[in-house]
Amino acid sequence: MLNELGAIAREEWLRTGQVRKEIELNTFVIMPNHIHGIIGIKERVQTSGAPMPAKISALPSGTEAGTIGAIMAQYKSIVTKRVNKVRGMPAAKVWHRNYFEHVIRDEEELQRIRSYIENNPRNWGRDKFNPESKRKK
Repeated sequence: MLNELGAIAREEWLRTGQVRKEIELNTFVIMPNHIHGIIGIKERVQTSGAPMPAKISALPSGTEAGTIGAIMAQYKSIVTKRVNKVRGMPAAKVWHRNYFEHVIRDEEELQRIRSYIENNPRNWGRDKFNPESKRKK
């Protein structure tokens, strides 16, 4: 169940896939303190019609248009603005500084990661970042 802030994160994730034609969203889950998602970057086409390989940022800080770095920076920025407007806290921090990225190389790995994402909510009770799990110890 998503609260109002989680719903904002979900809406903007889905909007990312709608406004960026160069990507395709795959499995994702909004957790209480993070998001897991798979983004496919489609092959880009030059004006000559010859296919260009899709760019994959090697560094999380990359902000060149179309890179994972740019996609994540824009996603986090709009979610932060909307969440802070709801909370009445315009300058509050919402996200950790960075994110984790991994290039999925084959179908077997894709299925394994999809399964991890889909099952992540079941493990929230034992997550080391879950404030409730710390209280139970």
